[in-house]
Amino acid sequence: MLRITTLFLLIFTAHFSRAQNFVFTSGDSLTKIFETDTYSWAHTQIENLSDEPVVFKWEIITYDHPLEWEFSICDLPYCYTMGEMSGTMYPATAESEDAFITLNIDASNVDTGYYQIKVWDELIPENPDTLDITMIATPAFSVIDKTSDNIAPSFQYNSQKQIAILNNPLKSSINIEIYNLTGQLIESFQIEPESKISISLTSYESGNYIIQYGNQELSLNKEQVYIPY
Repeated sequence: MLRITTLFLLIFTAHFSRAQNFVFTSGDSLTKIFETDTYSWAHTQIENLSDEPVVFKWEIITYDHPLEWEFSICDLPYCYTMGEMSGTMYPATAESEDAFITLNIDASNVDTGYYQIKVWDELIPENPDTLDITMIATPAFSVIDKTSDNIAPSFQYNSQKQIAILNNPLKSSINIEIYNLTGQLIESFQIEPESKISISLTSYESGNYIIQYGNQELSLNKEQVYIPY
């Protein structure tokens, strides 16, 4: 009887040790609604439930979207720009939310995209989890139609000098916010009425960033910039 009990405990312990050891902090399903001609993303952290560092791997197993759409993936710590369908992350520290998955979408027309991304612990490939993402592109409303004098803020980016130039021809101030692709706010500025500012990005780490600008009376504009190595 003792041998049977001991054997059962060994089997149970082995099974438990191989169980899934992570969760998506935003849940297994994400839905994002955004305007066409803007850069948008769906993001979730991955919580490592293990008391040891874990190397997470991922693979896109489904993507169903219009041919005109473009998508890419960011993880810990890469942003893939060459159409990669799978990747391996840096080790996530024990009991942390270091790891993440971000799906980036550039949509030029109104439609819906569906994506499934499988994620697993490198050491436990038999216990993956799947993140289901729905991206819904809606019509874009031009800020020009909302200004009485047919003028609107404008954005330019000099990639060689890594300088963003924002012009505000309006009679009211506008706000500018710079985010990385995980949704973290990096910097924010305000442009006074009928003025222009230049923002140096030379101190930023390499990668993609989103610049959002506008005010409460206007639709927010979003522009993507890339900081090279």
